[in-house]
Amino acid sequence: MVSVDSARRDGMTDFITLKVSHYEWRSNVEVAAQVIEFLLRRRFEEDS
Repeated sequence: MVSVDSARRDGMTDFITLKVSHYEWRSNVEVAAQVIEFLLRRRFEEDS
C-alpha cells in the first residue's frame, strides 16, 4: 500500500485525492474530468 503523503513530490503545482479505487480510476468520469482540467489549466478543479 502507498500512502497519500508519499505521492507528493517537490515541484508539484497541484495535488488532489479522489475517493476512487485504484482499479476504477481508468474508467471513472470524475478522474477523467480532473485530468482534462489539469492538462488545460495546470490545476485541478477545487470542488470535486
